[in-house]
Amino acid sequence: MKTVFLISPTQRSGTNYFRNLLVRHPDILVANLDQEDFLIANLSHLEIFVKYLDKSWVHAWHPNRREKLLAQAKVSLGIGLTHYLRPNTSEKKLYTVTKTPSSKGLLYFDEYFPDQKLIILVRDGRATVESGVQSNFWYYEMGCHRWKKGTSTILQYLEKSDPGRFLLVKYEDLVKYTAQTLKTVLTYLELDLTLYPFESLGKVKVAVSSQYKDELGRLASKPVARNRNFNPLARALFWDWKRHLLFNRICGQNAQKLGYSLERQDRKGFIYTFVFFKIDIGIFLCKKLKQKVLIYLQNRQKAK
Repeated sequence: MKTVFLISPTQRSGTNYFRNLLVRHPDILVANLDQEDFLIANLSHLEIFVKYLDKSWVHAWHPNRREKLLAQAKVSLGIGLTHYLRPNTSEKKLYTVTKTPSSKGLLYFDEYFPDQKLIILVRDGRATVESGVQSNFWYYEMGCHRWKKGTSTILQYLEKSDPGRFLLVKYEDLVKYTAQTLKTVLTYLELDLTLYPFESLGKVKVAVSSQYKDELGRLASKPVARNRNFNPLARALFWDWKRHLLFNRICGQNAQKLGYSLERQDRKGFIYTFVFFKIDIGIFLCKKLKQKVLIYLQNRQKAK
């Protein structure tokens, strides 16, 4: 059984929805860790382990043999991690799928998982940032920097890796052309397309969308059915020039490399924009404080 690693630049990129679509194929199972596993994100720690291992072997093996053994050690560690992800079931499936909303550690992926499948999901940075703001994950400037950092690692990986080694999927295509995009993904995984229930795609529920919250402003803890108003592609349609200016300055280059066009902003307004986004930080902190107070009061009431 092989593993499908599903990663994205950061949170709010749609990995939950994508995973829910994939596991509808009868040959794909959810991994043992049904939430984010962050295994790839922590490969840097295994790199440190391997480096110390290398230092221990300096006087024991010939350099050429040592390099081969170290490479084998990385592959073996990767195999151990994939076994850890396998669900405890007797069902015979071809894949388990796991997800992580982070591209950290991606540059080590090929060394540790040479025989596993990698799907990279990217979403328009403006929609990602806005979704994170609405979900109280970050304020605008923080969200822009996180998206830039995540996509920078992905772009590095795309540049150095064989195109057949991974599949790059845009969230926008997954939403607008769901069936067609899934056929591309299933073909990449070499799975039988006729076994997928394409006729019931509309029944797939949405997990932790910024559009669905409880009375305390928290994201819905369980997947919910989509309604007519569900439109994840419209998250940043209301953005004014200040937000576009901020995004273009921080993320513009990466966005264009990934095929996203930018809203051209000729207005400078640096001082005004600076003040606006400092106010934005204050609003974000106030929302966080309000949410914590409401949760505290709710828990106190339950205790009575």
